[in-house]
Amino acid sequence: MDEKPDPSRQEITARIKRRLVGWCMGLRAPEIRQTIGPYDPTAFDRIVALAGDLEFDLLNELSSIPADEFAAAFDNNGNSKNQFALELSARFSLARKRLEDRFPNWYAGGLGREAFAADFAYWSKMPRLSVLEAMALSLGVEPKHFDRSAFESLAKESHLPVVDFILRRHELLRRRFNPHGYVANVDPKRLAEWIDSESVEVPPDFKAHFGKYAQAKPTQGTSAAQSAADKMDRREKTSLAKLLVAIAVEEYGYDPSAARSPIPNEIASLTDRLGISVSHDTILNYLRLGASHLPPDWKPHK
Repeated sequence: MDEKPDPSRQEITARIKRRLVGWCMGLRAPEIRQTIGPYDPTAFDRIVALAGDLEFDLLNELSSIPADEFAAAFDNNGNSKNQFALELSARFSLARKRLEDRFPNWYAGGLGREAFAADFAYWSKMPRLSVLEAMALSLGVEPKHFDRSAFESLAKESHLPVVDFILRRHELLRRRFNPHGYVANVDPKRLAEWIDSESVEVPPDFKAHFGKYAQAKPTQGTSAAQSAADKMDRREKTSLAKLLVAIAVEEYGYDPSAARSPIPNEIASLTDRLGISVSHDTILNYLRLGASHLPPDWKPHK
């Protein structure tokens, strides 16, 4: 059987290059489409240029080594054979490691990365979402890319406009759906209604899939309990409103005379946690109705 010929210097050089600069070879900036939030398509240009320079410098240095010194320095697999080659390898490996440490996170140029896009068709079928999942979806990102660990590391990059945008979106959702820090679930219907009512910026695909909740109409196939609730007379409705405002005042410190109150949101969050979501507007309407029956001389407790 014929022996394989020794590899050419060009082939050995290619093996050295793969070993020492690896991912830097032919690196290109990712494609970033413009979507919601800050957008900077040049965010990866600097690292791409530096990776290209490193690859060029290695090839330039290897090509300048005389043939006999090259053969003494590297074996056929491109591994180092003497001190000169070891020092060269260490120098370029360190340079590559420093570039790795400077490599921007995937969201640096914006949230419109195809590989990180949310599967809205899948997530829109979920009966419940966590606050982090709701945040990711409202940004157009697959939730697994913003798990608890990844989200907590964002604070280290709060100087980036896109990170500030992400953190502010999370704070909006946290205060709306989990103000007391419980492990809360977000009802997709309430999420869609809130986004619609507050004109929160979301990707078109979010509206295409979750918009069905904001636009949902009651169907004829309601349950017996729902039908009974629909037929509730005014006296029953007033009685329930009185009960609600009494509990809100005595147990939650609700003040009907206040211009703004966090109590309707707290009650809405409570219903979310129990899996019996009631919208903020419905709760506020019942509180107002109940409060209208308080005695004229009633005053909140000091």
